Amino acid sequence: MGEGQPLLVDVYPAPESETTFYEDEGQGFAYRKGVYRERAFRQQREEGRLTVEVGAAEGSYRPEPRDLEVRIRTDSEPGRVLLNGEEIEGWTWDPGVVRVGIEDSPEVLRIVLEL
Repeated sequence: MGEGQPLLVDVYPAPESETTFYEDEGQGFAYRKGVYRERAFRQQREEGRLTVEVGAAEGSYRPEPRDLEVRIRTDSEPGRVLLNGEEIEGWTWDPGVVRVGIEDSPEVLRIVLEL
């Protein structure tokens, strides 16, 4: 998988929520010239289904290839986990937390837990 530092995202229970993640190279002033990126993270919980959407990256900053680990708090172990509509096996269940480890992408990523 990726070479850079993994991006860890924690998702806590709520009917729905949204936030924006900002990142830049962390040193210097390139961000003043627009060298940064933002991504929207959204989650929605419905009866028997939990969806986490990682929006497409916006901006010119490009981090090194990396992994994305999404840790989703839920009381129910999922029957299936889907990534962009396809069932995946790269997830684990620790009571109370589903961990989904995937390769990060600047494109939209949609994780669905079927509970």
